[in-house]
Amino acid sequence: MPLLPAPKEMHTVPGVSPARGFTATNAGPFAEERLALRSLGALSVQADGLYYAVIAAQADATLPDLPAVLRRPGREEGFFLSADEGLVCVLSAHPRGVLYGLHAYEQTLADDGSFCGTVIDYPDTAFRAFHMDMRYGFPSVSRMLAILEELSAARFNTFLLEYENRFPFEAYPDIADPAHFTPADLRRIQERAAALHIELIPLQQTIGHLEYMLKLPRYHHLREMREFPETPLPYSFGPTGFKHYNHIDEICASSDEACSVVETLLDEVMAAHPASRYVHLGCDEAWNLLSCPDCLARYGENGKNRLYLGHINRLAARALAAGKTPIVWDDMLRSFSDEELELLDKRVVVMIWLYYESNYALAVKLARRFKQAGFTVLGAAAAKCGEGPEPQYLDMPWYELRLGNVDMWGRVCAEEGLDGFCMTVWSNYSGTIAPPHPFFDTVWYPVLFAAEKLWNRQAVRDGFDTRFAAAFFGVAEEALFHGPTADRYARIERVSRLAKRHRYEAEALRVMELTSVYRLKALTIGRELYKLRMPVTDAEKTIVRNRAAEVAALRELLKPQVRRIVETHYTKDDADVFVRSRFDADEALFRAFLDGKDES
Repeated sequence: MPLLPAPKEMHTVPGVSPARGFTATNAGPFAEERLALRSLGALSVQADGLYYAVIAAQADATLPDLPAVLRRPGREEGFFLSADEGLVCVLSAHPRGVLYGLHAYEQTLADDGSFCGTVIDYPDTAFRAFHMDMRYGFPSVSRMLAILEELSAARFNTFLLEYENRFPFEAYPDIADPAHFTPADLRRIQERAAALHIELIPLQQTIGHLEYMLKLPRYHHLREMREFPETPLPYSFGPTGFKHYNHIDEICASSDEACSVVETLLDEVMAAHPASRYVHLGCDEAWNLLSCPDCLARYGENGKNRLYLGHINRLAARALAAGKTPIVWDDMLRSFSDEELELLDKRVVVMIWLYYESNYALAVKLARRFKQAGFTVLGAAAAKCGEGPEPQYLDMPWYELRLGNVDMWGRVCAEEGLDGFCMTVWSNYSGTIAPPHPFFDTVWYPVLFAAEKLWNRQAVRDGFDTRFAAAFFGVAEEALFHGPTADRYARIERVSRLAKRHRYEAEALRVMELTSVYRLKALTIGRELYKLRMPVTDAEKTIVRNRAAEVAALRELLKPQVRRIVETHYTKDDADVFVRSRFDADEALFRAFLDGKDES
């Protein structure tokens, strides 16, 4: 079985490693859990200053030395895995490295049941982060714990969690969605993250992307934009509308009441994450600044950056006072002058989000500028995001672009000396008002490529889908996500039938790939429906009706399958939203034409 991420050094030798034995570890509760499944009793070992996990055929054992290559600065999370017929041992300078070594050992066992040999491995980047937001979808706590374990196996060491309205706000409980985490849920998630040595960083938006609050009548008066904006023309050229996506997106940063509410939300989120060294303040896409007459009067037509700067410094000071280092998205800072950047607190970490390989030059420019201004800089790629109007990518990520984006950030981190990047997973386009992006479990392919790139800067995308199929699903399948639509679906369907592991994720891929096929068919044939109201021949109308019947048949086949996939780990309401977002509009359009009287 190929390992993901691929190891720096791996050598195999003939033999059968012990399936059970005497065990010992000092690497924490997760290592203890794993060894307990194989333990015949306790083992006493010596490992001066090192962390270890050991399975020995006999009740005594001598551990090997940690290779010199792992004693170099910056390789503390690396590990040495050594396995023979009498001893399986993982050594590391950090308990996290022991977990990675145990994951690697279990991966080698997945297909053959035994492994004898050695693995020496270490990361090329220090910051290896995964992000998910909860604008759409509320996964069960058990699913969150499983996701954390997947991230640990992929060697992510940071989880950036954007709760949106799924947090149990106390001061403003009406902001929380009825389906939200309880304080006990938060503790379980954080305890599991800690056991896996994953730092969980909460993200609480503090100026924009607060639709989940500002859509509620009680908070309407806190908006920056009080009314939907008028356009110079009766339309705008943005596909989602004029001036961002809506008028319930941002708070008025000049309003003491609005700032007080946001600060209270931030305080609660920070207090609920005592172990996190960081808090992410969001602060992206605040495109409606100075729409409020009060803001305009106070700051003037050219005061947008001054308004934004004061807001960030105010929130950053609050985070720092709580013992957290603040992180912000970079996009609103791109227009800042050098003098304006100088006024921003240098303890703020700037996270540059750019989601396409073609952004390489801009990423380099921004990384250099922010670093020269005195900021710590990190990157952010996307496993799925708004890919524009291409209909097939509403249901499946545009994998070629996603892997290219990862490649770009790997290159920038190497060339510009960044500590790493975050792999973001966005659930919809903008806040709780928008339809869902592709379903969460379609993202593992780009996410694992990000894991590989963060661990090994020399990783390449060519052939990765073949390695992904073998490692993640246990199925030998070449070019899984390439080729014509029918061939690609046939390969995905085969993997879903034969998957030895991650069977749910394989089935989710199959169903969502077929939904993507449906999307193109519905769009194409929907454009032909007008003929039913035109004076054309009966033969032409029969063709249109037959094609529409094919779309309807596929739609009715998919509805229960999509619902089943979503309901497995999400709420019934989530499943209903997802199904409706995929099929309701098409179904209504087709019915309007097919049930109506033909015009001739």
